[in-house]
Amino acid sequence: MKKFLSALFLLSCAVLFGAVSDWSGYRLFEDGFTLRTPGNENFGGFQFCPESRKNSAKISFENGKMTIDTREFFREAKAGEEVTLRLPVGKFTPDRKARLSVEMSASPNAEFEFYFEGRDIVNGKDNHYWRAKRCLAGETSQVFEYEEILPASLKELHLRLTFRKAAVFTLGAYDFTEVREAAVDSEKENVVNGGAERGLYGVAYSDMKTLGSHKDGTSLFFNIPRSGALKVETDSTTAHSGKRSFKVTTPANSVNQLYMFPVPVRLNKPISLSAWMKAEKPTNVTVGLFPCNGSIYAKTFTVGTVWKKYTLNVPAYGKTFSNVNIVGNPGYAYGDAYGLIFPRFDFPENATVWIDDISSKLSENAEFRELSSVWISGTLDRDSTCYYPEDTITANLKLESAGKTAETELSWRIEDAFGKRIASSPAERVTLPAEKSVSFKAPENRRGWMTLYVTAKTGDRIDEHVLPFGVIDHPGPMVRRFGINVEDPLAHNANVTIALMKEFRLGSARVWNAGGHGFEGVGLFHDAGIYTLFCLANVLSGKEAFFLPKDYSAWKKYLTEKAGMVKGKVDAYEILNEPNIWSGRSANPDPERLEVTDIDSIARCTLETAEILRKIDPNAKIAGADPCGTNVAWIESLISKPGVAATLDIISEHPYRQLPELPDYGEDMQSLRKMAARFKTDYKFFATEAGRVYPMNYPDNRIMPQALKYAARDVRNEIVGFANGVDVYFHFAVGIGFCQTGWTVVRTGNGENGGEVMPNIYLYAIRAAADRIEDGKPAGQVKLGANFRCYIFDLGTRRTAVLWKWNGKPEKIEFAKPFRAYDFMGSRIDGTTFELSEFPVYLESEESAAELAKQIASAKLNITDKAFRTSVKITGPHTFAVEVANLTAKPLSGTVSVLTPGLVDGEQKLEFRDIPGESTNRVAFRTVPEIGMTPREAKLKVELPAIKQSETVSVSLRALFVPKAEKAIAIDGDLSDWQDVAPVVLTVKNSVQSSPWSESMKKSAVKFRSKWDSARLYLAFEVKKDGFRPVDTHGESATWLGDGVQFALDTVANAPKGTAGYQDDDFEYLLSLYQGKPLLNRLAASASSYDSLSKSLGRTDQGDCAIRRTADGVVYELALPPVSISPFKLLPGSATRFSFIVNMNDGEKRVGWIELTPGIGQQPKRPDQFMDMVLLP
Repeated sequence: MKKFLSALFLLSCAVLFGAVSDWSGYRLFEDGFTLRTPGNENFGGFQFCPESRKNSAKISFENGKMTIDTREFFREAKAGEEVTLRLPVGKFTPDRKARLSVEMSASPNAEFEFYFEGRDIVNGKDNHYWRAKRCLAGETSQVFEYEEILPASLKELHLRLTFRKAAVFTLGAYDFTEVREAAVDSEKENVVNGGAERGLYGVAYSDMKTLGSHKDGTSLFFNIPRSGALKVETDSTTAHSGKRSFKVTTPANSVNQLYMFPVPVRLNKPISLSAWMKAEKPTNVTVGLFPCNGSIYAKTFTVGTVWKKYTLNVPAYGKTFSNVNIVGNPGYAYGDAYGLIFPRFDFPENATVWIDDISSKLSENAEFRELSSVWISGTLDRDSTCYYPEDTITANLKLESAGKTAETELSWRIEDAFGKRIASSPAERVTLPAEKSVSFKAPENRRGWMTLYVTAKTGDRIDEHVLPFGVIDHPGPMVRRFGINVEDPLAHNANVTIALMKEFRLGSARVWNAGGHGFEGVGLFHDAGIYTLFCLANVLSGKEAFFLPKDYSAWKKYLTEKAGMVKGKVDAYEILNEPNIWSGRSANPDPERLEVTDIDSIARCTLETAEILRKIDPNAKIAGADPCGTNVAWIESLISKPGVAATLDIISEHPYRQLPELPDYGEDMQSLRKMAARFKTDYKFFATEAGRVYPMNYPDNRIMPQALKYAARDVRNEIVGFANGVDVYFHFAVGIGFCQTGWTVVRTGNGENGGEVMPNIYLYAIRAAADRIEDGKPAGQVKLGANFRCYIFDLGTRRTAVLWKWNGKPEKIEFAKPFRAYDFMGSRIDGTTFELSEFPVYLESEESAAELAKQIASAKLNITDKAFRTSVKITGPHTFAVEVANLTAKPLSGTVSVLTPGLVDGEQKLEFRDIPGESTNRVAFRTVPEIGMTPREAKLKVELPAIKQSETVSVSLRALFVPKAEKAIAIDGDLSDWQDVAPVVLTVKNSVQSSPWSESMKKSAVKFRSKWDSARLYLAFEVKKDGFRPVDTHGESATWLGDGVQFALDTVANAPKGTAGYQDDDFEYLLSLYQGKPLLNRLAASASSYDSLSKSLGRTDQGDCAIRRTADGVVYELALPPVSISPFKLLPGSATRFSFIVNMNDGEKRVGWIELTPGIGQQPKRPDQFMDMVLLP
C-alpha cells in the first residue's frame, strides 16, 4: 500500500495531460521509476515487484513509442511479481462513463492488465478504487479500449498497465476521454404516442389472425390452447390527460400482451417505464421491459378503478434489484443486440383496462409530458405495407392540434433503406384539424424497403409520422434453394407464413417437430408447393432433451403413428438438431435408461430413426448430421460410423458465424464436399439453420443501420453457400409471436392494419437475391482481392454476378461498357461504375460465364486498402521464413529486409517476384544465433515499390524444437526415458485464473517434454499440484471441467492473425481420467480432404496414453500416431504450431489453467496464438 501511495504522489506531481500520442522526448528519470516529459516534468512512473530487479526491465523510447522489455525481469518468474506503469489521465467527471484506450503490441503474444485506478471516498473512508480488464497483445499493434462508469465519490484517477509475462511490450498512443453519450438524454421521452392521441401508432400486439392455428383457430400459448386475444382501441370518453386513452379489453382464454415500439436502453444506466392506468374492476397488470423471450424486468400492480400512475424503475439495466422481478439475463441476452427494449403490459383474462400517458426515459420515475404541436395519425392503404411497382400507394392521415396551434405546414418525403431521399413534396399550409391523403407511386425501378415521412412543421417544432413500406415485383415461382425455419403450426397460423413465403419466393420450409405439432401442419406447406424438411430435433423432452434413449421402442412407436399420418407430405426428415453441443449441459439423470450424446450414440440414433422412417415413408430423404457450425471434422466422425454414410441422403449443417467471409463459409463448404465425396458422391447439402436477430418493430418506425448490416451478412452467407455447393439454405426464422428483438423476418402489427404481420428488411433483401440468382448454377468465382467477393451464377438465359466488399471502406469498380445492374434491395442501377461495399450488387449479362468473369477481372478497381499481409514461420533452429500474402487480384513483387543487426547470416534483403493474386509466397533467412524458447527480437521491413506500400514489423523468434527419439518410448507414466530432454517449465506466471487461486494452487507448475520418431509424436506433462481432481459426472466430452490436459495443433501453420475458431486443418485433444481410466478425447480434427484419413471426434484410441499419480501431482504421457496429427508429417524439419493448457480444479470447480500460449482456453479458439513447433533431425 505504501508503494501504491507513492505512485499516486508521482501522479499528483505530474502535468495532468489526458493523453500521449507520441513518446518522443520522454525519458525514464535516474531513479529508475519516474517518467519525465520533454519539458522535464514528472509524468507518472513504474513500480516493480520485486523492486530489487527493476534494472532488469528495459525501458526505452524509439520512433514515438515506449518499449517495455520484461523478458529478463521475468526470466525466473515467481508468484506475485509484476511490472506496473501508471499514467495520468487529466480531468475527469465522477458519475460519468469514461473510456481509456491504449495502443499496444507484444512479442511474443502476451497478456497485460488494463486498469482504471485511483482513490474513492466512501462514507468518509479513503478506498483504493480499481476496475481491470485483461487483454491479449499480439505482434501487430492494436488499440485496446475499456469503458467504465466512474463512481460518484471518485477523487483521483489514472491509467494503470500491469505486466506479468515475459515479452517486449510496445506502448503507442494512450488516451482518456469522457463518454458523453450525447444520444442519452435522461429527460427525453422515448415512448411514441404514449398519450394515445395518434390512434394505435407505436402499439404492437399479435391477434388470432396470426396466432390462431389452421386447425381450429386456437393458439398454443405456453402449451395452453388460447381462443382469443386482447382488443386495443383508443377511447375518447376517458383520458388521464389530453383527449384519449388506450382501452384494452381481454376476453376469456386469451393471449394478452401489449407492446409499445422499442425504446433505447443502456447497460448499467437507469431506465423506467410508467403509465397511468385504471380498470373496470381491480385487476393485476404486469408492467415489463422486455428485450427478448426468456429475459424481462417486470413488476405486477393491482390497478384500481381510478386513474393512478404505476412505475417500473430499473436503476441500472443489466443488474438485479430486490423490488423488481427479473427473468433471464436482460442486458446480456440475444435481444440486447441493438440496445433496445420493448415496453410491455400483460393483462389477465376478462378484464378492461385503460392506459394513458405511457412514458419511458433513461432515468428513474419517468413522467409523461406532451410535447407535440400536431398529432398525426393514419396508416397506409395496404395492411401488409408491401406493394407492386404499378400500385398507387396511399397514406390516409388525420392531423389534429395538440392545443398549441391552429395550422401547420405539411410535407412528405420518401427515403430508401440507406436513408437517401428519393421523392418529396412541397410544403402546404393546412388548417387544423384536417384529413389528408398522400398518394404516390414508388419511383421507377425502385425496389425494397422504403419509408414515408409525413412532416408537420409548426414554427420550430417538427412532428413526424413514419410509415415504412416496400415494393417488390409480382412474385414468380418459389425458388427451392431459398428456405426458412417456420413456427409451431399449432401456435401460429401457418397460412400466414405460407403467404409470406410465396410473396418472397421462399420455396422450402424447415418444419420443427415441436412436441408432435409439426406433424399437424407440415402437409399445408407441402400442398402449397413448398419443399418440406421435417426436423426431429430431439427424441426426448424436458430435462432429458439433450440425452438419447438406450431403448428406441417408444420412439419408433411414436414415429410410426406420427410419420404415418403425413406419408408423402414430407420431402426429407432431419434427425436431431445440433447434437454436437448437447453433451456436458448437465449430468445424466438416469444412466440406466439414458445415454450421453456422443458420436456413437448419435450414430445409433440416426440408424434407428432412419430405419423406421424408411419403412413408413420410403420416398422421404434422410438428413443429418446437423451440427451447430460447419464442423467438417464432427460430420466426418459421424458419417464414418458403420452404416451412417449410406443412410444419409442429405448432409446438413448450421453455418452460424460472425461474418460469412471470416471464417470463410466457402472454404468450409469446399472442405465438407470434398470430405463427403469419399463416402458417397450424390449427397445434397443443406444449411438448415442460420440467421441474425432483428427487432420486430423499430423505434418510431425508423429503420436502424445495424439491421441493414445484419441483413447484408445474412444474404451474403446464403450466396457464399450457394456458390460453394449448398443446395438449400434455411434462414432462421419466421418468428411470429412475441414482440421482441429475435430471430424473425416480420414486424408485428396492430388493430389498425388488421393485425397483419409486415415484412422486415431481411425479406426484401432476400427477395432481391431470389429474383437475381433464382436456381442458377454456380459458375465460378472471380478473384478481386481478399477483401472482395464475386460469384457468378448461370441461369441458362442469363448470367448473374454478385459482387461486394466485405472488409474495409467501399471502393469503386469501373467497366468499359454498361451493365444491367441491381442493388442490395433489388433497385435497378444500370451503369458502368458501381460502389462495392458490404451490400451486394448484382450484375446481369447474356454473355457466357467465362466472358463475364473476364470483364469483371479486367475492370478498373482502385484499391486503397493494404495490399499484403506478413507472417513469420520458424523452420529450424537457425532458419525462419517470411511469408507475404497478396491480398489483391494482381501479381505483387517486392523485398523483405531484416533490420536487426547481426541477426541473419548472409543477405539482409531478399526479393520476391510476382506473387499471384490472393496467394502467398515466402523468403527464407538463416540466423546467426540459435532460435529457442527464449524470445529473440527480429525487426523486418517489407517493401512493394510498384504500389508504394511498405510495412515494418517486429516479431519474436521463438519456437519449440522437438528432438528425435533414439528408440520408441514406453507410454506408462514413468518419465525415466525422458531425462535427456530439457523440459519447458510453466508456473503460475503462465496461468489464467477464472476464479481466485489458493496459495497452494499458486505453487502449481508444469514440466513439458516432447519427442518424435517416424511412428509417433510423444508428449509428456509432469504436473505439480496439490491434489488430483478429475471430473467424470458430465460425460466424456466435459472432462475439461476437472484436472486434465488439452493440447492443439494448427497442423499446416496457416491461421492468419485474428483467426477466430479452428480451421479444417486443426486438432484439439483432451486427455483426462474418466471412470478411473485414461481417456483421450478428440475435440477437433483435420478434414480428410487433406489426406483421405478419417479422424472421428470424441473418444479415440488413435493414441496411446497413460496417467499416473505422483507424490506431488500427476503425469500425463501419450504417443500420437501420424493419423492423429495429419497433415502434419513426422519428418525432419516439419513445422506446425502447437499449444497446450493444463486444467486446474480445486475440488469444487475448474478455477483456470496453466498455458503454453493463449488460444485454447479462451473463446473463441485462437490458433494464430500457438507456438511454432519444429521437428529436429
